[in-house]
Amino acid sequence: MGEDELYDPICGAAETCVNMFRCHKKSSTCIHIGNVCDAYYDCVEGEDEQFCDRKNVYCPGFCHCSAEGMRCDSTTPSSFVSASYPFKYVYAFRINFRSFKIVSKLFPNAVHITLENNTIDNICSLPFPHMLIFLQITFSKLQGLKHCCIEDKSSLVSTILSDNNQLNFLHSCAFVNLPNLRLIDLSRNSLTILPNQMVKNSPNLEILKLNQTSIAFIHPKAFQTYFIGTIHTTNFHVCCLASPDTLCFAAAPWYTSCTALLPSEGVRIVFGVMSFFVFTLNLASFSIYLKSARMLKPYSVTVLVMNIGDALCSLYLLVLWGADLHFRHYFLSYEQVWKSSFTCFLACFFVVWFTVLSQMALLFLSVSRYISIVHPYMHKMIPTLSEGKLTLRFLGLMMLLSFVLSVGSSFLIHLSLTALPMRMCLPFIDPSNSSSVVTTITWAVACTQILISTLISIQI
Repeated sequence: MGEDELYDPICGAAETCVNMFRCHKKSSTCIHIGNVCDAYYDCVEGEDEQFCDRKNVYCPGFCHCSAEGMRCDSTTPSSFVSASYPFKYVYAFRINFRSFKIVSKLFPNAVHITLENNTIDNICSLPFPHMLIFLQITFSKLQGLKHCCIEDKSSLVSTILSDNNQLNFLHSCAFVNLPNLRLIDLSRNSLTILPNQMVKNSPNLEILKLNQTSIAFIHPKAFQTYFIGTIHTTNFHVCCLASPDTLCFAAAPWYTSCTALLPSEGVRIVFGVMSFFVFTLNLASFSIYLKSARMLKPYSVTVLVMNIGDALCSLYLLVLWGADLHFRHYFLSYEQVWKSSFTCFLACFFVVWFTVLSQMALLFLSVSRYISIVHPYMHKMIPTLSEGKLTLRFLGLMMLLSFVLSVGSSFLIHLSLTALPMRMCLPFIDPSNSSSVVTTITWAVACTQILISTLISIQI
């Protein structure tokens, strides 16, 4: 025995083994080709007997096979003639696997599985290859990750489930008892909710990727029961709710922050008290003025409209104050829900109505000044008509017209936006330029304001 070492002078002199088997890249030991896969270990590390179980493995015509890997394109599971394959690295593109259970059965020894553009719709509570380390399923028909979906997979290190458009729900404890799990990638899915305790008993999780998702609600305690070293996301709310020690890659935009709707207790008190008093005082002023003889004055309509406009402004502030009391410290979790809610759009409507009504009041004031200058006798006759009924008619007309314009504008904003761009529900501020309707209305209001101000200044 040991005849393979008789060739040592030749092997030592040559950089490669001509017509022989070289044991190791850094070794000069060569053996006779007939000693490979003969059930005897001739190389020190046993390389001559490695992958010998692949000799009789049939590689399907639609696949490319190597010693450890198998790549298959565009076929059906029935095209795999063998019951199982010993390959450790598997890449399948456009293979119509209906269930991950079929994949586990075909490749029981796989440590690295990549499935792209397939029809798998569920991986929850199904058997995995017992040595699986890396799992990637992208552009598939996965619909969601249920409670205890991936559980007790001790070898699993990386799970990439990105780019699955139908993956729209994620339950709590979806990843359970995964001691070696390091990476979870859920980017570019249709997820809308990030639940409480998404991961449980997985102490080594280092990276979570949530890029380009449409998460509208994040549970306030989503990250309190476990620590993640790094979070890749485009949603700054995730970073606000994550641990301060977590490295997170989404900073809050310049126009918002990681605070509640109203940033401090002092601001809450001032907001509530001032808005309540402004509303009460303007309502009282309107009532008193309406019953007094001063209704016959030319400026009566302007004063009454100013009272109503200020009351609308205070209603807007009261809505924000009430929303802050409702959400309190959980506002960041519900911010997207708040900005798309009816209440936020109602606050937006109050601001629009206040703006339109104020501009109409200024326009009425400008016209009144013009009449008093150009036709002074006509101006003296107007207040005496019907003993103040003309004032009420003007007031009612302005209220109705401004209401209709405000409802129409608010409806157009609601049609163009599923959620308002600002947490304060302001209709004329859109830092992200997400709606052309908001931009158009803003420019229309600005131009009207400039025109009316110009008319007033000319009269002065």
